[in-house]
Amino acid sequence: MNAVASAMRGFRATNERHGFTPICPSVSDATRRVAAFIRHPSFFAVVAESTNDGGRIVGFNFLSERDPIRTIGRIVTDPAVQAQGIGRRLMAAVLERARDARGVRLLQETYNMQSLSLYASLGFDARELFVVLEGIPTRARPDPRWQIRTLTEADMRDCELLHERVHGYSRTNELRDAVVTGAPATTVNKG
Repeated sequence: MNAVASAMRGFRATNERHGFTPICPSVSDATRRVAAFIRHPSFFAVVAESTNDGGRIVGFNFLSERDPIRTIGRIVTDPAVQAQGIGRRLMAAVLERARDARGVRLLQETYNMQSLSLYASLGFDARELFVVLEGIPTRARPDPRWQIRTLTEADMRDCELLHERVHGYSRTNELRDAVVTGAPATTVNKG
């Protein structure tokens, strides 16, 4: 997947220029993620190919159609062909696909002004601020009042009700996919 390797270089350069950790730790990790999206029946993919050098993939994007609110993934464009409108055309394709959905969401790193301006020009508005904190915990063990465990299918209904109450829509199918991968954890306040 040369396109994934190229995308990794582009994301890494952007993140490092602003002092942030790369999104994926390695090309193999990014390739696994992209392959999982391609195989998933509820993901729509768009690909941009170069007309100059044998149809080489120069960009791609994914739209998750798992839940009522569609989710747009990161636009991936080969750094060698950025600023040529490829990202805009990829976004137009996924937005057209999501035209009849209840809504569309995406997350944007605030330091990446190039994509922020693209999203704004396509009609997206900033709604909420998300913060990612990285570091080493100051204590070896979590607060004893908290129980941290793996998310299970038994948690789905409570998660669905919470997300509906806070955001007005469900992300249950997305959570179910996360349970299958074993990735999510649940924190329960016992005190």
